[in-house]
Amino acid sequence: MQVFVGRGAELDALAETAAASAAGPSAAIVIGEPGSGKTRLLAEARTRTELAHSFAVIGYEAGRAIPLAAAAGLLRSLAAAPKHGPYVEELAFGSHEPVALEPVRVFEAAHRALRELEPALLVVDDLQWLDELSLALCHYLIRAACDSEQRIAVFAASRPGESGSALGESLPRERVVRIDLGPLERNEGVELALALDSGLDSAAAAKLWERAQGSPFWLEALTRAGGSAGGTDQVLTPRLRGAGSDAVVVLGVLAVAGRPISVADLDALEDWPSARVEGAVTELVKRGLVSESAGTVRFGHDLIREAAFADLPRDARQDLHRRFGERIEREAGDDVQLLREALEHRRAAGMPTVDLALRLAGSPRRTLLGLDGLHLLGCIADESDPLDPDSLALDEEVAALATELADYEEALARWSIVAERAAEPLRRASALLAASKAAFALERAGEAREYLLRAQQIDDTDDVFRLELRTQDAAIRLWLEHQTAEGRALAREAAAAAAGLAVRAGGVASLKRRARRAYIEARRVEAEAALQDGDAEAMLRAAEAGEAAGRESDVESYLTASLSVGTGLLLTGNVHEATARMRRVWREAQRSVLPGIVVDAGYWLAQLLHLAGELAEAEEVVLETTEVAARAGDMPRTRHRVTRIAGLVALECGVRARFCTGSSVRAWWGASTIGSRSTPMPRFGEPASTAQRPRPS
Repeated sequence: MQVFVGRGAELDALAETAAASAAGPSAAIVIGEPGSGKTRLLAEARTRTELAHSFAVIGYEAGRAIPLAAAAGLLRSLAAAPKHGPYVEELAFGSHEPVALEPVRVFEAAHRALRELEPALLVVDDLQWLDELSLALCHYLIRAACDSEQRIAVFAASRPGESGSALGESLPRERVVRIDLGPLERNEGVELALALDSGLDSAAAAKLWERAQGSPFWLEALTRAGGSAGGTDQVLTPRLRGAGSDAVVVLGVLAVAGRPISVADLDALEDWPSARVEGAVTELVKRGLVSESAGTVRFGHDLIREAAFADLPRDARQDLHRRFGERIEREAGDDVQLLREALEHRRAAGMPTVDLALRLAGSPRRTLLGLDGLHLLGCIADESDPLDPDSLALDEEVAALATELADYEEALARWSIVAERAAEPLRRASALLAASKAAFALERAGEAREYLLRAQQIDDTDDVFRLELRTQDAAIRLWLEHQTAEGRALAREAAAAAAGLAVRAGGVASLKRRARRAYIEARRVEAEAALQDGDAEAMLRAAEAGEAAGRESDVESYLTASLSVGTGLLLTGNVHEATARMRRVWREAQRSVLPGIVVDAGYWLAQLLHLAGELAEAEEVVLETTEVAARAGDMPRTRHRVTRIAGLVALECGVRARFCTGSSVRAWWGASTIGSRSTPMPRFGEPASTAQRPRPS
């Protein structure tokens, strides 16, 4: 039975926060010690709000290592949004993403879906247990709500000393209230004890309140135990008395699971009849140890779980971890969240982990693991038997993940290990080439050249690999060694080899994925060489070839190449075509939830619209692009340039604009910061925001 008493001032503050959201986002952060009643306060306030939609992000200790574990329920709910819900469903839960998934795409899709469902309440409970990505998502949604003046209220709860108060840092100070949750007042404690045990008198209830020092959790524990409970290790015994062995077993299962679990899952795990499981759950609910809602069972409090877990013998814990791990693994497929959870159970059970870590590292959505997950996989690889073939395969996957996460130091170290241990020539050479690319990204010309030379010394007849070597050689000469003449010659040779590869295959569309990627890279370097040579026409032709190949690959590759075509059109004086191209890329990037391309295309589109005097549309593009750049958070140079063009558009609003010709565009280009000789143009195939830093070819 859930009993709520008192906390009138706190409830009023939460109600005022909800009401204030009618004028824009507002937040209330509840800070309290374990057992102070934070969860019940938020639950009670949630039932009293009249906002149209309500969502929850709930952390739990065992889920801190599982990406988006706390936010899974929120994302499932947002997937129901009419317009952007399908994007949330595909990005967060789909299983066929062909390219590495950036978490910011999930965040942006969630924001757009949430915009469809306002006014809304977002409850973030047990914030101290949120996994890294769920916490980042909450920050993103709040920052985005502030930028767009969204009607959303946030109720959050955390323990003292944790990062809870930082959740509202994106909002104006006057729109955030902090509630420090202290002990229950004497009259409130007495009322709670009497509600829990009608056989008490006021004096006895007051004594229990004194012993509990006003803590709602301990007051309830003492009341239910007849005043005999002393610590977390003594919470369970009195309350389980008479419940039966089944209830004890189910409590242990829940403690090892570490998260809310469905009654059906309990049934399958223990191989009991449904009636037996439901009877045990009913006993636990009656004693206030767990709660059940919509077929899902959860502990009444973290402290109860801690006590139940501590009471389990070590062998029983390991057996349950093993059974949980095996069951989750069977159902996981390539779901990165389920695989990560299964891996945690395997490690806790003392079972081998390399094979499962390899599955996890090969998941299409492995980038959601983040740097913490990368570190874990690296540790498992380091602890494994170096003679185990799966160990080498795991090192390869960890190296690839490190590259995708832009941890180039880790990528360089891992690719070096693979190059040393691989027996097959092509595998060893491919690892050396990948190490060269990681060194290139770190701007280490000497190491990039050394690894490339070692890769070139391995004899192999693979045409695609030879193309990759030539393309990397050209990139190093162009961008790190400043041997521009040699680099341009090699780039042209690579482009010719790529064209020959496509002809032999029967066209670009017939190229296999690896060959198509090598083709696109060769065309990219060809475009860079043409740009350095001042040959705008050649740059445009190379960009168009890359775009054609990208069309057969994936939407991100295609739009990135199409953006470069727009740049080429601009350089050759085809202003109207360039504007139409940038407009199309900008809109398609929005539909496909690709924030980086939205920002880069928006910058160029706003520039062109401003120069053409299309100030109304320029304002619209600037507004949307600025908001996306601000909440994406990792594109400071691009954001600065967008801010600059926003200022120019604002200055000229209402002023008659001049018609912009192709020659004036070229003149403007030559005088602009981006196009100056001291600052290189964006490399073909990557956002302008990263143009100053070499990236893997």
